Amino acid sequence: MITKKHLLEWTTSEEAEKQAKSSLVSYYNQMAVNILAGFISIGLGLFKLNLFGVLVGVLWVSTPFVMWYISREIEQITAVEQLDEDERQYVLEIGKKTWDFFKTYLTEENNYLIPDNYQEDRKEKIVLRTSSTNIGLSLLAVISAHDLQYIDLEKAIELLEKIINTIESLVKWNGHLYNWYNIRTKEPLNPRYVSTVDSGNLVGYLYVTKAFLEETQKNKDIINKIDNMIENTDFSVLYNPEQQIFSIGFNIEENKLTDSYYDLLASEARQASLVAIAKKDVPRRHWNILSRTLTTLGKYKGLISWSGTAFEYLMPNINIPKYEGSLLDESCKFLIKTQMEYSKNLKLPWGISEAAFNVKDLQSNYQYKAFGVPWLGLKRGLADEMVVSSYGGFLAITDVPKAEIQNLKWLEKEGMYDKFGFYEAIDYTPERVEKCKNSAIVKTYMAHHQGLILLSINNLFNNNILQKRFMKNPNIEAVSILLQETMPEKAIITKEKKEKIEELKYKDYENYVQTTYKKIDERLITR
Repeated sequence: MITKKHLLEWTTSEEAEKQAKSSLVSYYNQMAVNILAGFISIGLGLFKLNLFGVLVGVLWVSTPFVMWYISREIEQITAVEQLDEDERQYVLEIGKKTWDFFKTYLTEENNYLIPDNYQEDRKEKIVLRTSSTNIGLSLLAVISAHDLQYIDLEKAIELLEKIINTIESLVKWNGHLYNWYNIRTKEPLNPRYVSTVDSGNLVGYLYVTKAFLEETQKNKDIINKIDNMIENTDFSVLYNPEQQIFSIGFNIEENKLTDSYYDLLASEARQASLVAIAKKDVPRRHWNILSRTLTTLGKYKGLISWSGTAFEYLMPNINIPKYEGSLLDESCKFLIKTQMEYSKNLKLPWGISEAAFNVKDLQSNYQYKAFGVPWLGLKRGLADEMVVSSYGGFLAITDVPKAEIQNLKWLEKEGMYDKFGFYEAIDYTPERVEKCKNSAIVKTYMAHHQGLILLSINNLFNNNILQKRFMKNPNIEAVSILLQETMPEKAIITKEKKEKIEELKYKDYENYVQTTYKKIDERLITR
């Protein structure tokens, strides 16, 4: 006050919090006046036989303890810490078998392009095609194999370099990979098409790969190639500026955007929207245009999606963080709760998502489509079929690790666990199962879903490490505020009337009576 010096010095709240003492003793020291007043009050109360004075004194003396107790930092127990040693080893073994799929087929013969799927009961076990999502997931599968100590760093770097070099050599459209390539010739398959979701996935996975390589401080050249790939992938050509949303893709043969759009926030295209905004290919207002229509289940609520699949809600979370209490976090928890409740009522495992199912084409390839919870999806007919995918539950393993392991054990008893880990799916739809059975195993392994399983296991054991690497990119971190949106107080609610859940009914062939005639009843023969 006298010298007028040091008037602009202050301590930031963050620094003050670090310096603050939070032990029980420090609380009593800081509130010594309360303690003194409390003891005086107790003493006077006892002397004058005044119960009120004693109670007031006890309250003052106990106040520092109460303040310390409610101010304690709540220790966060990570998902993997909720598991015992046997459960951890069980999941690690699943991860190792899942990695074997990539280890087997990321080869020079395949130009280090992972085949789309491996099917056991088909003449040609693998198909000679792959997608941009598959390619991106193969990068993160290699990184996850290293994180989980299935391979050493040198092997991981070698594989990443070869995959990146192959990506660089592929013919592209405005920086985008085409939807499908032949893994032997590297040529795009006809009809040529660019998928918004697949491109968004690939670029998101490239961001994670870049962060991993920066951690290792090796091959700083691969990082430059990745930067160029990200920069050259122009999402503006997939965007409809009038509607301010993305088309599902661009048809090269017709030279136009497909007239169908991603207009929901709860969508697998969420990652494409985020990276496109981060790259400044589309404006930020695009995020606000996406629909936030909600639905409810009891006292809980969450975003509605098109198909009600685990894929739409949880797949982007592989490398996009969920902020506690945010709209997306609450919606993902709502999805998991709803899936578990729906499956429990049907007395079946959970993990409903888009998947292959028990119908094959003329070449014996399993067919593929979206299956979801009817309460969550706008699409009609979701209650008519029931297919449980193994990866659908794995996507929730960092949220409900104990429940998912119980679910996996159930699937394993159903015969779902084999050579490369868990098979694609199990089909419970009555019209698609054999006589006297209530399910059919879809015996195929799809690269996309194998990758999601392995990445989920990595996030479980390494505390969402893929999300942390994704957020290390400055332009991604700059748009992280979009992910922190809270649940709106006022919102449009849809599908308030829930479909009635009925157990699947299978024909009881054992009750059928078969009549056999051994000779002709001649009385019925007319002459």
